[in-house]
Amino acid sequence: MNKGDILHSSNHDFDSDSKPSDKFLILLNNPHENNTYVLVFVNSNDVWRNRTSGCHNQIRDAHFVIDKGQDWFDQDKTFIIFRYVRVLTQREFQDQQGRGNLKKVASLRAPMLRAIINCYKGTMDISGFVRELI
Repeated sequence: MNKGDILHSSNHDFDSDSKPSDKFLILLNNPHENNTYVLVFVNSNDVWRNRTSGCHNQIRDAHFVIDKGQDWFDQDKTFIIFRYVRVLTQREFQDQQGRGNLKKVASLRAPMLRAIINCYKGTMDISGFVRELI
């Protein structure tokens, strides 16, 4: 796996209040450098967020919007939601893969990945630990 890979999760569990479901995640770091995987959740059905393409990191619920045709995603709007970042150890990641839960489906183009990471680094949602990893 490499930074910018898009993964499909067939059974993603966000928190204790939600049911597991199919989702896409983006790998924000190179895990072979530190054996830690930083993954961010992707959503295409979000009527509550700003729908303008690009970075929205100066708001309470920071996110990044990709329009259809800008990269791999084929929905009209794709939302990268920074409050849904997960950090997995190599063992946790491999366990998910072993259960067939995380499969690479594509990779983001480098300029899009840089824009997403730069946006995330400007949010209040990022920890110092994650900032160092990405």
